[in-house]
Amino acid sequence: MTALKTSNLCTLIKSNLLVFVLLGAQMTHGSTLKILMTKDSSSPYSEYSSGDILAAFNKAVLGQLLTAKDTFELQPDLLKSWKWDSTDNSYELFLRENLTFHDGSPVKAEDLEFTLLRGFFSKQTSFYEIYLGNILGVDKIKPGTKFVSGLVKGVQITGPYSVKILLKSPNPSFLYSLATPFFSFVKKTALNDDLLTWKKWPVGAGPYMIIDETPEKISLSKRQGLNSLNNSGPEKIELYKQDSPKVNFDVSYYPNSNTPSIYKSDEASAIYTLFFTNQNELSKYKDFRQAISFGIDRDELIKNDNLSIPTSSFLTSAHWKIDKEDKLYDLEKAKYYFLKIPLQLREKKWKIAVFSVGALTEEKKHVTNRLADQFAKFGFKVEFFASNEKFLSKQTATDCPLKFSGRVSDNIDPLLMFASFKSNSAYRYDNAQNDLKFDKLYEEAAKAVGTAARVDTLKKLSKYTIDNNFMIPLYENLEAYYYNPNSVMSFGEQSNSLTLAIEQIHLK
Repeated sequence: MTALKTSNLCTLIKSNLLVFVLLGAQMTHGSTLKILMTKDSSSPYSEYSSGDILAAFNKAVLGQLLTAKDTFELQPDLLKSWKWDSTDNSYELFLRENLTFHDGSPVKAEDLEFTLLRGFFSKQTSFYEIYLGNILGVDKIKPGTKFVSGLVKGVQITGPYSVKILLKSPNPSFLYSLATPFFSFVKKTALNDDLLTWKKWPVGAGPYMIIDETPEKISLSKRQGLNSLNNSGPEKIELYKQDSPKVNFDVSYYPNSNTPSIYKSDEASAIYTLFFTNQNELSKYKDFRQAISFGIDRDELIKNDNLSIPTSSFLTSAHWKIDKEDKLYDLEKAKYYFLKIPLQLREKKWKIAVFSVGALTEEKKHVTNRLADQFAKFGFKVEFFASNEKFLSKQTATDCPLKFSGRVSDNIDPLLMFASFKSNSAYRYDNAQNDLKFDKLYEEAAKAVGTAARVDTLKKLSKYTIDNNFMIPLYENLEAYYYNPNSVMSFGEQSNSLTLAIEQIHLK
């Protein structure tokens, strides 16, 4: 009798549990996160993708060596630990054991060596010099040289899972460079000969791997192994490359009818800026640069835009409060300086490159139209056009006196923002170059120890670039993501204003 009652009770519990599970399934959105990432069918892992899109993709698929919080705190991720040796200006990096690539092959110290150096061996222009150019010996590598382990003096393998990095000079911010998602493990054999682009799909060591790609979307699947310290995200992620009324997106990088709510970063992710090129016959005139600096009304430029903040500094306001540096809007002064330019240059209609993968977004169209109107008021005739050149070619820099683009605002180490102005920068045509005084100020900032010294040198750098019209900062921009509140429960722990940690997003 007792056994029968127990059996009936178990059956009842199982029955109720099944009903509960079925009801729960109806209430939940499912385990697939759908994100509209690009709208022009371009791949988010393309070298031409904007920094925010590429960073989010790389973090999920390639993984991160370290994670940097906006509070300046570094946390281990694919790297287990690290140590600094002041006697030889070196860091020793230690990998977590048993890491594997998406194909199951083990990650070793040689893979970390390649990860840190591949950009210096590539013929293609890259960000490697800006972030990792302080590694001893990289300046001796001629672009296009075949990669050979041990060729760079400043990267030494010290064990199966450890690498020693020797720096040219002390740099307290070096580790923060490794916290960017642009530098993480890649499977060398999955890359083309240029060491930057992929033969088929990216193969890394991150928490998600690509299982399929169509013209419409890229499908990611969560890895079973715990390569990442935080692997609590959805089982599957679909990254869409084009908008579709048939898809109910959970998150979108663009305003979308079924993603009405907005998740905003706490701090600016980029500073939108006009950069003077150094090959154009107009941009070399100081009077032209002065005319532009006085002829822009920043408040009018971003009127009614709640994601942007006017700025005249190349440092974000979040952590790096500085004295106001701007030349106030003065249309009469803009006219005065513009009239000092030779007539044949004033009468010409000039092209201005706008960094964009595909057509300009509505936001960029809005801002560039307002800029064109403001320029016309003092006689400067322009035509903005979309350009996918992250680093301007010499021809484009010859045709265009200006380039308009957003520059990633590094709130943890703003020095990296100024690295683009160095004489050996990858931005060799779309920024002021070969300014030896700037190079000296930059080196002083790089060697500064302590917060007070770093802030002081950064102020000097910012003031110098503004006073000498390297560029014209316009506005800081908060990162915004549009989401469906009926399907998204939480964005989880988002610790970086530029990079959306898509593995942190939780569905209902």
